[in-house]
Amino acid sequence: MKMNVKNVFIIDDDASVRDALLTLVESVGLHPECFESADEFLKIALECQHGCVVTDICLPGTNGIQLQKIMEKKGIGLPIIAMSAHGDIPMAVEMVRLGAIDFIEKPFRNQMMLQRIHEALEKNQQQYLLRKEHAVINARLQALTPREHEILALLLQGDSNKLIAREMALSPRTVEVHRANILKKLQVKSVTEISLLLKDFSAAKPT
Repeated sequence: MKMNVKNVFIIDDDASVRDALLTLVESVGLHPECFESADEFLKIALECQHGCVVTDICLPGTNGIQLQKIMEKKGIGLPIIAMSAHGDIPMAVEMVRLGAIDFIEKPFRNQMMLQRIHEALEKNQQQYLLRKEHAVINARLQALTPREHEILALLLQGDSNKLIAREMALSPRTVEVHRANILKKLQVKSVTEISLLLKDFSAAKPT
């Protein structure tokens, strides 16, 4: 498995389908990896951050819906595209309801499949960047002391330094020092910027 590239993890017990998808994915410069079963894929899935999954629904052992639920439980955030035969469409619809990008009925059209793969890869990239942003902001917040967290909460309420000093039985100068430390640790210049930072933190929570 290559890191930091656009991986497409193909899961199908039909070798002809795997070969067709492998050729298709390679033709547009992406990096395919093929698996005969979901159980085989799950052996390496925890190492996967970059890419998407293209999976048949009816598989030996763990089926597509079960795979989707296991990935969610284990925090494997790769977008999923479900492939279905005509009789499997109700299961495919259920996978979409649970968060899959889409389902594509077999036999699939190459252009449609590539379009969905690119959409899934774009979603994965956005999720990866959000997780990185979340980690950065979280690290800054974790650097605050308990007292700084208390003062931050009051600052975000709009309380002045003097009011905070009275509420916490501190001197105004002590509050000013804590405020300066909070701004420095969060790498911002004002309480308004802190509010914006925390909005970004909320938006960047991994999904």
